[in-house]
Amino acid sequence: MKGAIYIFLLIVVSACGPIELVPLNSLTDLQPKVVSVTPVDGMTAYDDLVVEVNLSTSIDPVTITSKSFLITALAESETDSKVLWDKALDDKLVVVEGSYEVLDENRTIRFRASKPFPPGVRCGVLVTPQLLSKEHLPLNQTPGEGPTPFFSSFFAKGDPTQTEVVGSNNAMPPSLARPTYLQLNEIFYDAVGSDTEGELFIELFGEAAKSISDYQLIFVNGGDGKIVDSIKIPKGMQTNEEGFFVIADAVTNQPGITKVSPADWVTNFDPPNGPDCVQLVDHQGKLVDVVGYGSPLVLRAENNLFCYEGSPAPDAPSGQSISRLPGAEDTHDNSKDWIINKTPTPGSVEVR
Repeated sequence: MKGAIYIFLLIVVSACGPIELVPLNSLTDLQPKVVSVTPVDGMTAYDDLVVEVNLSTSIDPVTITSKSFLITALAESETDSKVLWDKALDDKLVVVEGSYEVLDENRTIRFRASKPFPPGVRCGVLVTPQLLSKEHLPLNQTPGEGPTPFFSSFFAKGDPTQTEVVGSNNAMPPSLARPTYLQLNEIFYDAVGSDTEGELFIELFGEAAKSISDYQLIFVNGGDGKIVDSIKIPKGMQTNEEGFFVIADAVTNQPGITKVSPADWVTNFDPPNGPDCVQLVDHQGKLVDVVGYGSPLVLRAENNLFCYEGSPAPDAPSGQSISRLPGAEDTHDNSKDWIINKTPTPGSVEVR
């Protein structure tokens, strides 16, 4: 094939006179790419309405569309620029509304949001190969390789729980929406031997692919209602496609290492052995679910939230977990909804 192309070129040259061929590396040099962005990638507490992107070469302003240049609210786990590019092409991203102007001989795009960016929420800046140069060559952040979009992100100033996300439909995008239901599903709180070897876990179950960032698990002493510990789920965390979210204990002095599989978030924690209780509260501090195990238990913890529903669940022996009855309707009575699971099963509704 290459030989055929060279023959064709020689015929053209001999018939039409000398032609200057453009080297391939010159074509890649003409492809636009983003050289800087304001706010810078990873910036926090950004309190302006303007996002400015500077490019390596002049672009064709006509090619600036919601598929080539956009700002969108994203979960922290969303970092793959090519996946986001696909979503942009399929209109699956909620685009922040605003206006733009092209400056500096068409090398700078300045975007101004029509409303303040969603407080405390991560906003992504995505520039895709749908943006073309004045020679109509596509943007590429990796010249000479396959087309690669540009992506950076920043956090707007403010509290993410107070204001809804700015977007084309003025609603929170699916990646940031809160679950309509979420519950404690299985708790393994007492391993055989040491509780510090990365074997403990808490399994949540609810609406699939919904944000649970800033939800908290509060561990309460069942004897006096005192809070002994709590953990807050970090930003960017969400239930998986089946609705599960497994919080796994890390091996002591080995951050991020656990024996629990699957695990969606690894941190250090040690739920107290019964009789005690675990409270699940949402990002606004409201009680979402609670289970008390063993007896006797105080009715309320020192935060004035309940320690159990109905009557407490049984207290599991070492090496076993407590688990919700799979497929059963929630009766809001721990003694009826929870049973002892002889073999802990993280990430599954199976009871053994």
